[in-house]
This record gives sequence, structure tokens and C-alpha cells, in this order.
Amino acid sequence: GVVFQRLSLVYKIKKGTKWFFTLSFLRKDPVSYVLEEYIKESFKKKIYLQNNDEVLMRARYLGKSRQKIVESELK
Repeated sequence: GVVFQRLSLVYKIKKGTKWFFTLSFLRKDPVSYVLEEYIKESFKKKIYLQNNDEVLMRARYLGKSRQKIVESELK
């Protein structure tokens, strides 16, 4: 997916601090850690499309397209 809103400096500092004090630097770089935390929180808040959501697109002269969101089997 695409993140349309830039993460705030306060959020980056907060998660960067957590990355350091939880010893996550042994497993991940700080950018990946902060982004993964943001994505996890966003899914919990249902900001992004969720499993079984439907997207309907209509265009004059082209018709309509309905897409159902299905959870990926790749994790």
C-alpha cells in the first residue's frame, strides 16, 4: 500500500526510542522498524483496506469494476 501522510517527527522519535530500548536494533534497521510499527497500528485502527472490504470503481463509458480485498497468504 501507499502511505499518503508523512510520519510526524514526534512519532519517529517515539518509535526510534522504542527500537533502541527494546534491542530491536539487533534485528532491524530503524526505518524498517518505525514503518512496520506504523503499518501495524494503522491496520488495528482500520485505516487501510481490510480483508473482505470491497472497492467499487465506476467510469462513464467504461463500466464498473468491483474488487474484493482478500488477505494475502504471503506473510
